Amino acid sequence: MCDDPKTLICHARYRPGSRTRHVRSRYPRILAVASDAGGGDIVAFRAFLDLLAAHHHEIDLIFEFSLTTTSRFFLAPRVTESRPAQGLSLCERLRKWTAHYYEVEHGSYRSTCSAPPFHDWAATVCHLIAPWVSSMRPSVVLTSLFSSEIGRRLRRRFSIPWHVVNPSFPYGPLSRRSLSEDFSGATLHLARRHLVNWQADADVVIHATCPSFDAFAVPLPRNHFYVGPLPPVLPDRAARQSRHPSEVLVTMSSEAQHGDQEMIKSTIEQLGGARRTLFVVGESAPAVAGIPGGASVRAWKHAEHGPLMRRSGVCVSHAGHGTVLKSIQIGCPLVLFPRGRDQPGVSARARALGVAIEVDHTQSGSIRHCVSRAVADSSLVETSRHWGSLIAAQAAGLRENTIESVYGLP
Repeated sequence: MCDDPKTLICHARYRPGSRTRHVRSRYPRILAVASDAGGGDIVAFRAFLDLLAAHHHEIDLIFEFSLTTTSRFFLAPRVTESRPAQGLSLCERLRKWTAHYYEVEHGSYRSTCSAPPFHDWAATVCHLIAPWVSSMRPSVVLTSLFSSEIGRRLRRRFSIPWHVVNPSFPYGPLSRRSLSEDFSGATLHLARRHLVNWQADADVVIHATCPSFDAFAVPLPRNHFYVGPLPPVLPDRAARQSRHPSEVLVTMSSEAQHGDQEMIKSTIEQLGGARRTLFVVGESAPAVAGIPGGASVRAWKHAEHGPLMRRSGVCVSHAGHGTVLKSIQIGCPLVLFPRGRDQPGVSARARALGVAIEVDHTQSGSIRHCVSRAVADSSLVETSRHWGSLIAAQAAGLRENTIESVYGLP
C-alpha cells in the first residue's frame, strides 16, 4: 500500500444496464483503458463505451481515478478491485508540466521544456496492470486519447490490437488546416510530439465527430472511422425550443485552463445587465460567481449543458468540441472565444458552417457586442438547427456503421 491512497488504478466491469445484448462479436473481450486527464477526452470515451456495451459483451475497464480531478468514470461501472498508486495521476502531472511550459506571469512560452509525462506515466501504469491484462486475455485494447501510450505498450507486450478514441476532429495529415492553425499553446507542442503519432500508429482510430461538421477534413484512411459527436443528442429532445434572449450560458473547460477566472470575470462584467441571467459552467466558475454587477449569476463546476442550452438565447463558450457540437444539435447560437488546446480548430469549423461568431480579443467589449449580434440575428438559430439536424442524422448512421464494421459480427 502507498502512503497516499487518493490516486487509484481501478478495475471494473462496464455494465450500463438492461440494454446490453450478448452477441457474437469480432472482439469478444474488450479491455478499455483511460486516465483521469482531459475533460472532453473522458466524456467522449465513456459515451463510446456505452455504445459498445449496448451491442456487445461486457467490457473490462481499467481507469485511473484521482480525487483531485474531475474524472467521472466511477459513476458508471461497479469497481471490482482498486490499487493505490501514489503520485501517479496523469492529470496532476500534466498540470505541473503545463505550468512549466507557460511563463505564467507573462503568458508566454518557455524556450525549453522537459518532455511531457506520457511515457513515464504509461510505463508505471502498464507495470501495475500487467497481471490484470494477462489474466483477462482481451482481444482488443481500447484507450482514450491521453491513454494512447498504454495502448501502444500493451500491443507490443501482449500482441493485442490497439484502438483509440479521438474526442475531436481529425488533425495533422487528416486536415487541410495545419497543426498551428488547429491547436495552440501547450497542446500544439503535444500535438507535434504525440497526438499526430498516436493518430497514425493505432490499429483503429474512432473520431467523435462527423464529416458535416469538419469542413477541412480529407478522406480518412480505411482504419479511421467517424462516430459523430459523443454523447449524442436525441433529435426529439433537440427539437423542443423555449429560448429566453435575456438568458446566456457561459461555458468554460471542465479541466481549468490558465486564465479561466479572468475570462469569466471579463465576460460577467461585459454581460452584467440588470435584466440578464448568466448560467456559468466550468471548473473555475464558482470562484468568480460573486463579481458585483446587475446580472443574476448562477455558477456550477459541473452541470448538464443540454437543459441550459435549450433555454438560453446564446451560448458563450471556450469552443470545446463537445460543447460546440451539442449546442449546434440543440440549435443554440454560439459566441466563441478559443484560447488554447484544439479550440482554434473547433471555432474555425463552427464558423465555416455559419453557426458561430468568434470574439475579437483585441476589441474592448467584444463579448458584449458579439452576444448582442447573436441574439438579434435569427439566421444563426435557423442555420444551427439545419446543421444540427444534419449532424444528428449523419451521426446515427455513422455509429451503426462503425459498430457493425469494426466491432460487429465476423
